[in-house]
Amino acid sequence: MIRRCDGGEGAGGVGYLRLVAALSTLLFGMCMPLRAGAQCGGAWENISALPSLNYDVRAVLALPDGDFVVGGFFTSSGMIPAAPHVLRFHSATNTWSSMGAGVAANVYSLARLSNGRLVAGAVNSLWMYDPASDAWAAVGGAVNGTVYSVASLPDGDVLVGGSFVTVGGVPAAHVAVYSPSTDTWRALAGGVNGVVNAVLVRSNGDLVVGGNFDHVNGMVGRGVARFVPASGTWIPTSAGAHDLLSLAETPDGKILVGLQGYFNVSAGTIFGVALWSPESDSWAIVGGGLSGSIYHVSLDIHNDYVVGGLLGSAGPVSIRGMARFSVANQTWSALTSPSGSAPTIYGFDTQPNGDIVAGGNFTVINYGFAQNVGRFSHLTNTWMGPTCGVTLAVRCLAELPSGEIFAGGDFNSVGGMGANRVARFDPEFNIWRTMGAGMDGGVYAAAVTQNGDVVAGGAFQSAGGAPASRIAMYLHDAQVWIPLGAGVDGTVMALGVSPSRVVYAGGSFAHAGGTSATNLAAYDLDSQTWTSLGAIDGQVTSICVLRDGRLVVGGSFTRVDTLIVNHIAVYSPQTAEWEALGAGRPSTVLAMGQLANGDLAVSSTLPSLAGMSCYSFGTGTWRKLGATSPNAQTLTLLPSGDIITGTYASGTISYYSTVTDTWSQLVAPDPYNLTYAVLSTQDANLYVGGAFTTFAGLSSHNFARRMPGPPEILAQPMNVAACPGPAGATIAVGVISTSACTYQWRKDGSDIDTSVNPSAATATLVLNDVQETDAAMYHCVVTNACGIATSEPATLSVRAAGDPACAPACDPDVNQDGVADQGDVDYLINVIAGGENPNNANADFNNDGVADQGDVDALINVIAGGACP
Repeated sequence: MIRRCDGGEGAGGVGYLRLVAALSTLLFGMCMPLRAGAQCGGAWENISALPSLNYDVRAVLALPDGDFVVGGFFTSSGMIPAAPHVLRFHSATNTWSSMGAGVAANVYSLARLSNGRLVAGAVNSLWMYDPASDAWAAVGGAVNGTVYSVASLPDGDVLVGGSFVTVGGVPAAHVAVYSPSTDTWRALAGGVNGVVNAVLVRSNGDLVVGGNFDHVNGMVGRGVARFVPASGTWIPTSAGAHDLLSLAETPDGKILVGLQGYFNVSAGTIFGVALWSPESDSWAIVGGGLSGSIYHVSLDIHNDYVVGGLLGSAGPVSIRGMARFSVANQTWSALTSPSGSAPTIYGFDTQPNGDIVAGGNFTVINYGFAQNVGRFSHLTNTWMGPTCGVTLAVRCLAELPSGEIFAGGDFNSVGGMGANRVARFDPEFNIWRTMGAGMDGGVYAAAVTQNGDVVAGGAFQSAGGAPASRIAMYLHDAQVWIPLGAGVDGTVMALGVSPSRVVYAGGSFAHAGGTSATNLAAYDLDSQTWTSLGAIDGQVTSICVLRDGRLVVGGSFTRVDTLIVNHIAVYSPQTAEWEALGAGRPSTVLAMGQLANGDLAVSSTLPSLAGMSCYSFGTGTWRKLGATSPNAQTLTLLPSGDIITGTYASGTISYYSTVTDTWSQLVAPDPYNLTYAVLSTQDANLYVGGAFTTFAGLSSHNFARRMPGPPEILAQPMNVAACPGPAGATIAVGVISTSACTYQWRKDGSDIDTSVNPSAATATLVLNDVQETDAAMYHCVVTNACGIATSEPATLSVRAAGDPACAPACDPDVNQDGVADQGDVDYLINVIAGGENPNNANADFNNDGVADQGDVDALINVIAGGACP
């Protein structure tokens, strides 16, 4: 459904909004780099992009500069052409990048060395990354098992643990040390007799390993043990458990342990997580423990304990995905929602700013879309996707006077922030902002008042936390939602606002404000009253308020009261009367927009019957737009007067040129995409909302933008052979441009004086009274704010005066009844005799300068098959 029929509203004050934007940046982090004013790109942007990794993230490593690296099983990304097993996120620009050619095996662990190099533990291999050369390389030879954990030693060596028993040909039972300086391995005494899942370098230099073993260098020791480098000896624990999965050191030197299952110690039963004191070999329960599998443990910026995995509960507290234990309060709290989708967290790390980056196997974390990677803000205690994702479908778009873009739909998170079905996108700062508590149901339509308030309609029952039945208005000054009276008792699917502050709501309902109103009603914002505009016998799916104040509605209906209208009708508030638009449309009307010349562009279903068509209020007639047209769900008008449409079922974005009367595709069909809304804005950006994860070849979740670019020549000017004389000739160029263009036609390379021929400054060059001197090469230079495009040249040739093609044509159907017969002869005789001439027929049919019997004889001859005089 179209959201703007009048070309948009005027600009308003934005100082306060810019201050809010700056504060929002501090609170939530930038979702995209800052922009300074309008920019040109001519390409689609992934402003709502997420990495879209195709498999698990198993390890996360926060870097000192605020960036982070993820490793795992993934081999491709929707954003990076090739991203096997490792990716880097740049916090300054909020963008992802590949790291060399990646790692040629599944990655389980990551660590950073003191010299800035990175190491990755992988299947049958250990890999090292050199930032200077941007390259990964397998080091140390073959490993006959998986490296599950890696840690950096103070001397620059690497401690590794896993399922191996030999490394680089050296026997090493599940734990070993690699020296990058010599490219050699060494074992740690006799090692352990089972898989090592976690390794840790303590602050005092001791090494700790955890895993699934029950002997350490031949001594009994279960699940966890420490190695003292100074003496080269192992010290096992007297009590422990199989399936120990993760380790972390606390500030007082204790070891935080995560495991799968439980085991018994003198203090009681350990569930999931515990504290081990290596020197005293004693165990302590942490807050009653956790049920589930604890794949990773760590400390946050406050030194509280954070755990992640496939969790169940902490006593009476339901825990799923991640949890935090407050050391001060000795209580557990969930970091992810206890209901909804349960994410599996395999690894996480704390960034220098205190945020926690988590990786695993999930598409939703705390109701926010985050494809296998999420970020938790310690300032706001909320999850964010790494970049500006929109969780679910965007159903409607509208431009606010501030330049912001209102989005409504089914989503509950934008840009990593919770946002229930409504949000605002600021194109200058490229950040999202929430709009109060939002709605409790889908938002399907939006309209903007002259002062910038937003009216939203849909299937919701509350707005901003207060009752609002399917329709509400957001007051931009007060930043609160208010209901429009008692609302309506069914779904609102279309909205419009008149200059006289009347809101028109259409959809599928029976009452508005408690009174009978079938599928269409009007709400006066000043008197705060609802009014029925008549009984409409089907859904209203589109509304357009014309520039003269009249209202056009479209949908699946065929009658308004007793008037047959066939899916579209116009209402005059001045006379309170309905009129049909000619014969109407043969199928449901989906979208409308008023063109610059006052005509109405209309999209309806079943393109073979109607498709995109245009109604002229002047002549009361319909015409089809283009030979073939898309089955558009939504449309928007460009400053040039051209049309952009979006196709619901395939995500296709199409462009209609008013100059060439032709359609072309801006975005090719994608069977996995649904397009619900398109919006052209005053700054010449083009926005698309829908249900998609990729758009125009880029990862872009449900919201995409095409920046303005240089003009693109859609249709080159064609060669013309013209006859001399007043019939003249025209040469046209078809252009794609989301912003306004200027045109300059040139003849044989020189500009045509536009003061002499004004058409030389338009898309169509008109040459009146063609003479031999007009024969030449013509081309057009098209310019907009982003660049220049030059058409190919077209040749104008001038025929000889006696050329048969230049003989004057004639139309024997002078009475315009569709057939040339005796009726035309009678009509011409009557006109020559001075009778009425409603069809403006030329009485001088033979063009001899006088209207007489010769014209009648010439007409009879042509009707009989003769040549035109």
